Amino acid sequence: MSSEDISPISVVKYNKDYLIELVRYFTGWTQRSEVSIKPQLNYLCNYLEVDHIAAKTIVVENEYIDRHYLEDYSEYYARCFASHPRKCVRVHFFSNEFDELTFTSSYVENKYKFFSELNKHYIGFAVIRPIPHTFFAKVCLKPYGQFTDHPDYKLITKQNSVSLFGVNLNIKTTAFLEQDKVVSACATSALWTLLGASSTTHQDSLPSPSSITKAAASFSQDGTRTFPNTGLTHTQVSRTLKHYDLEPSVIEIAGKNYDDLNETIYAYISNDIPVLIGGDIYKKTNEGKSRPLGKHLVCALGYHLSNENKKPGKFQQFRSHEIDKIYAHDDRYGPYVKISSEVKKFTATKPGTDRNETKYGLEISLLNENNEIFVPEILIVGLYHKIRIPYKNIKEMCQALFEYLCQSKQFLMQQSKTLQDKEEKEYYKEVVESIEKGITSVWDIRLITSNSIKEELLKKDNFQTYNGTSNKKSLLMGSMPKYIWRCRLLEFESRSEYTDILFDATEVPQGKVLIGYISYSLNAETMWKYVESLVKDRVWESFELNDDLKKFIGGFSKFFSENEKTTLNILYGPLGLPRRKLKSGETDAYGNIPRGKDVSVVRSGQWDWKKLDQKTKYIWVINEFGDLVFGEDLENDVDGFLGHPTLIDGKPARIGGELVYSSKNKRWEINLKSGTYSSHIAPDSTEAKHYLSNVIKHNFIGLKGLKIMPAEKLIVTAA
Repeated sequence: MSSEDISPISVVKYNKDYLIELVRYFTGWTQRSEVSIKPQLNYLCNYLEVDHIAAKTIVVENEYIDRHYLEDYSEYYARCFASHPRKCVRVHFFSNEFDELTFTSSYVENKYKFFSELNKHYIGFAVIRPIPHTFFAKVCLKPYGQFTDHPDYKLITKQNSVSLFGVNLNIKTTAFLEQDKVVSACATSALWTLLGASSTTHQDSLPSPSSITKAAASFSQDGTRTFPNTGLTHTQVSRTLKHYDLEPSVIEIAGKNYDDLNETIYAYISNDIPVLIGGDIYKKTNEGKSRPLGKHLVCALGYHLSNENKKPGKFQQFRSHEIDKIYAHDDRYGPYVKISSEVKKFTATKPGTDRNETKYGLEISLLNENNEIFVPEILIVGLYHKIRIPYKNIKEMCQALFEYLCQSKQFLMQQSKTLQDKEEKEYYKEVVESIEKGITSVWDIRLITSNSIKEELLKKDNFQTYNGTSNKKSLLMGSMPKYIWRCRLLEFESRSEYTDILFDATEVPQGKVLIGYISYSLNAETMWKYVESLVKDRVWESFELNDDLKKFIGGFSKFFSENEKTTLNILYGPLGLPRRKLKSGETDAYGNIPRGKDVSVVRSGQWDWKKLDQKTKYIWVINEFGDLVFGEDLENDVDGFLGHPTLIDGKPARIGGELVYSSKNKRWEINLKSGTYSSHIAPDSTEAKHYLSNVIKHNFIGLKGLKIMPAEKLIVTAA
């Protein structure tokens, strides 16, 4: 009997018995018990019956065309001697109660309120293939409440749009697929889930299981047939990812504490990149031993972080090590299967022998039972091709920084023992405290996008500096690579942000990987300033650390020792072109900018300031090299107008202003009055005070008594 023999729609009150009979009828199973013991069906029903999911109503589309099954059907089932139906059944689940009459009458009368309630109470759907045993095709279910409501949970989800007889329904989830053991095995199902969860794959372009298997089989070396498929090798999985424009990154699991597993899960899933986990499955027995079930591959999509109060120790602590649960789509059971990250020691029978061996693995929680153990061996991540720097490299750089910070603290404490001056002792104490905060922080390393960083920073009130400058615009409006590795140091007790370290994930390993840092407190900025001084004074070179650490600290050393541009940006702000149009007299008859009168360039800060005429008004700029360029401010009938652009031929400058003598105050005074180069800076801001103070300190050396003009409401005595 086919699905065409019954009504195209059925609306019933949710109950497990109805689902069993529905599957039995459409898949052609004779014995009811064969369906009722199906692990995936029992898992589905348990999921739907959880208190906060609580399915109340089932709506069945009895004649549903599933695109993926149709492709699989044409590849294999249509060519079988026995006839296999090509239409599927799609079952929808809702958490509100209604009957078939209410649904059909509301549908005909187009009652908006009823359809709105449907969307609000939509739990998801399951597609049933018309084949026995492996009947679950695409399954999309609303995630458990804690996944979306609790900050300690992370789950990759995508918007899935569904049309139920023209009624639009939406659900945020990641689709699940059971292997059919013909055109797909567990690896194909895991790959299908990964591609479906990937941000690079649109819902309508997700390939069918048979397409994935064919892509993998094209890389087979043994010449075996494509269908029926018994599984894929790790090499085939990796090459299949390349076929779908993702670059595979393969990580072998080392040791028995599974830190590599947790770190990889955290680093990539945090940025909505799913991770494949491959390994061995063991079944617990009543005798206390476990027997091997075989190799398996699942797709990890989420995790939970524990909040146990651990004490800071002498070792570097990573946020990823606080993962206590991993959530994966396991085609043998269903979506969001829970895998405990607590390592369990167990005894297993060695395959092919009677001997026992000790193993370490992770328990899989199924239907409130922990009767299986997963021993991960390999992780596979599919990355956008521009993400070139792997997590391992970033971790090694952070580990090197940690060790150098520890050595820096010891060096500083040793130096402070010889100090006599009270102020110096206080300063050293402050620096030691700032480094100690960095050392005892929890290191949170994850892949992130530059847009995410900027969106987050826009909402933050605790921003202090970016690469030493307090101007948030330098980061928000600066050009950055799309993908960034961010290492965030979280203060141990409060878990508040201390500092961020940003790495270019798109750079080549031997390039300038370090982008810079963000400080969220004055303590953090103190730490970085001290690090900069140690690098520039070559103190770090004297530390006796191993060659690997010295190699991976190179990015930090290069950043602080060679990045003169960063220093100038901190002192005077970034370069900018003239912000106003040229005035009469600032161009000659040929359109060129004439040089101002008596223009001087002060490169070292030293100049014979006695030459200044107290009756003359001067204008000045700081050029791209940090030099002071100044000359007379002229506006008269003879010379016309010769403003700031004439000092440097209209080229970019950092800031500009005026230098005038106050006969009332008997001193020289400067300001940021330059519509050309300083109009973007509020004259009474902290930023203006910072820049002008640096101009006085570094560029007007020897001009005694120079102050910021009182009109700016910022009085600073020259150094």
